[in-house]
Amino acid sequence: MAKIYFFVSILSLSDIRFEYIMTLLRKMNNTDNTSSNSPFKFPTSGFTGQNPEKDFDSESILMPSASQRRVILHHRYHSDDLTSILFLSKRGMSRSPLAREIMRDVISESSYFGRIRTFARGVTKAYDQCPLDGRMKRHCGAIGISINGFSRFSTLPDLASAEIIVTLDQESDNFVENHAEVILGHVRPLGSFLPRGSSPYVSDPYERPDDENVDERYETIVSSVKLGCENLLSELPALLQV
Repeated sequence: MAKIYFFVSILSLSDIRFEYIMTLLRKMNNTDNTSSNSPFKFPTSGFTGQNPEKDFDSESILMPSASQRRVILHHRYHSDDLTSILFLSKRGMSRSPLAREIMRDVISESSYFGRIRTFARGVTKAYDQCPLDGRMKRHCGAIGISINGFSRFSTLPDLASAEIIVTLDQESDNFVENHAEVILGHVRPLGSFLPRGSSPYVSDPYERPDDENVDERYETIVSSVKLGCENLLSELPALLQV
């Protein structure tokens, strides 16, 4: 008798739960969902059911402004742990990796050691994930600096997360201008850290006259980048306001 009573009790509880669930479903399907009798509230400003083509008009969808997009990018990609310096060049295979490693070396001997990270990117998609310039590797080795790995194409998060962006050629300058809406930090050409009258950009090692000595061109590139990075270090307090 006890077993029969227990079984009947279980069935009664199941009926109660089933009825409760059905009540909730009926309320969810209530077409007048703005009624105070319904526990569920759904926005209906964009949907009327009378004119399907205009049910979701543009005014019912709020689009973020340019300044709001910057705030969103700042919260998504900005790191509060380390300050970032991004070096950009056309391919990301030679000059920007060189600048990254020289700046890293310069920072390691300063009070900024452990507080700033440097990274390099290219601005031409076709050169993404290419081996770095072998000749530049040899010239870097001569001054005790090692560059390894592959080139990487710059993404919008890369631009948004950098406090300082240093462009090394016209192509990278154009790239940051085309994506100015996501950039939060300072943008400067490397030439702005060189003596007055210097070119704003660093020579392209691949685009040179046939009669120019290759090694001399690379040595000039290395010396220009080294001087620019040293002067950039001295301007960091003003750029970072620290």
